[in-house]
Amino acid sequence: MLARALFVLLIVLNLGVAAWWLWHEPGSGAAMAGAGGDVPRLELPSERATAVAADAGAEPAPPAAPLPADAVCVGLGPFADATTAVAAQTRLAPQVLQSRIIERSVGTVRGWRVLVPPLPGATEAEAMAERIAAAGFTDYFVMRRGAETNAVALGRYQSESAARRRADALVAAGFPARAEPLGATLQPWLEVALPAGGDATALQTVAGVAQSQPLACETLQ
Repeated sequence: MLARALFVLLIVLNLGVAAWWLWHEPGSGAAMAGAGGDVPRLELPSERATAVAADAGAEPAPPAAPLPADAVCVGLGPFADATTAVAAQTRLAPQVLQSRIIERSVGTVRGWRVLVPPLPGATEAEAMAERIAAAGFTDYFVMRRGAETNAVALGRYQSESAARRRADALVAAGFPARAEPLGATLQPWLEVALPAGGDATALQTVAGVAQSQPLACETLQ
């Protein structure tokens, strides 16, 4: 009797499974995706780069237009710091054709040096020095003390042109190097190009600086 009862039970179970397969409705792909809606989608690096480029604007900024032949160019300065110079540049933007911030040396220049400015810590400075060496540059030194601790010194030069060539080569290789005068300080100046008849004295007042000096407009192009 027991064997017969088990045989009947198996038949009933098989019939139930068969009926389920015949009459159930499979979930659609959209419903299955909706079930996991709270799970963030994996994003490929290439997709992220495309999104960032779209947010920033895919088209690069066009180069500055040539200045008209009758433009007037002046230098305004000195500014206390770069932040002050940038603020003045913003205020003057509606009144000028072009502008740029530069640094001028003040005092007696005894030579020039090239360096990567101080990094957050010794580990970062050592890593920077190793990268510079791996790129084929020699004559470097990690500074261990003083106001420029963790800077990477990259040589001293008698002439500005030699120092700037060295700095430009390092920048082209991807390093944040800069050339600086020795024995002098650097002060920010704002160089601007005005339409013909522009009032340089009024610009000096708006910029809030002590000096306004005429410039050759070729230096801004």
